[in-house]
Amino acid sequence: MLRVLSWLARFGAFGLIGFGIFLGSPVTGGLLTAQIAGFALSGALMVLWAVAEFRSLPRLQAISLVALAILTGALCTSEHASSFVGLALIAVLDASNVTSTKTSWVVSGGSILAVEVGGLVSGTTLSTLLGYPLLLFAGMLAGQNRRARRVEAEQRNQVAILDERARIAREIHDVLAHSLGALGIQIQAARAVLTDHGDTERALTILSTAQRMATDGLNETRRAVHALRVDPAPLNEQLATIVETHRAQHHTPVTLSVLGDPVDLPPDTALALVRAVQEALVNAAKHATQQPVDVTLRYDDHDVQVTISNPLGTSSEFSTADTGYGLTGMRERLLLLRGTLTAGADDGRWTLHARVPV
Repeated sequence: MLRVLSWLARFGAFGLIGFGIFLGSPVTGGLLTAQIAGFALSGALMVLWAVAEFRSLPRLQAISLVALAILTGALCTSEHASSFVGLALIAVLDASNVTSTKTSWVVSGGSILAVEVGGLVSGTTLSTLLGYPLLLFAGMLAGQNRRARRVEAEQRNQVAILDERARIAREIHDVLAHSLGALGIQIQAARAVLTDHGDTERALTILSTAQRMATDGLNETRRAVHALRVDPAPLNEQLATIVETHRAQHHTPVTLSVLGDPVDLPPDTALALVRAVQEALVNAAKHATQQPVDVTLRYDDHDVQVTISNPLGTSSEFSTADTGYGLTGMRERLLLLRGTLTAGADDGRWTLHARVPV
């Protein structure tokens, strides 16, 4: 629709230019005939240009623009035909805006050269020989500037799309890593109950929990992607839900302490801290089975901090493959937000500390 409106405007300008040239024109004889023929040919070139644009024929579009710019540039210096420069300017603007840089220079250069040659032949004034080329050159610069802004906007849009895809991919990875890690622990627990104790009933109960966790993991993945586009719950409420879920699934004592007054956080900031807590809880379940976990959320004036601490485990009975990518991914996610993540053992406890500025 916008393209149609732009072409209606172009042909409207074409009609007004013709009206200004020929209404009450004092030109007669061969010069008038030449101007009428040039005007008709200009109209035909504009029709050809429109057809080429609507049918996506760039070469034909370039040819029609070059021909239109040269023809109208030559005619605009003839007697009582200065309005032809408007058609030349339209051609130069469009060529600089939508065609290649090479075509833009050819159209602009051809039009300016036609003005100079036509002006010398018709004996026009010096101001015309200087003014019209400057006008056309300014039109070329304006068109190229507009094209540069459009290209820049398109590039920003592509970057935004890639960033969104990266965010979704990172979020899906983190959710699945958390869900599958917890699921692996449940399956290993069921295997241990069967092989070590032969307790089929308890193993079935554990497997039922594992099945429910798998379903919850898929639902959480969908919610996570949806949450990227909506405002999530406050961070303290999200962490309370995570702690309660972990406590119920792993039968492990987990405490949550909230220090300071809760503040609203950007979705990316809250999500990064949520994932850090989930990663720490899964690691605690894998490497320190049944050990109590302390989660502390602290709101300060300039940052928000989360600390997860638990005693070091003495058994890796339920540990799964650990490549270290989980903590690396969390650290990278926080780094994008100018935050930090540290993790390590000290005085018999494993502590993970995440901080992001606000």
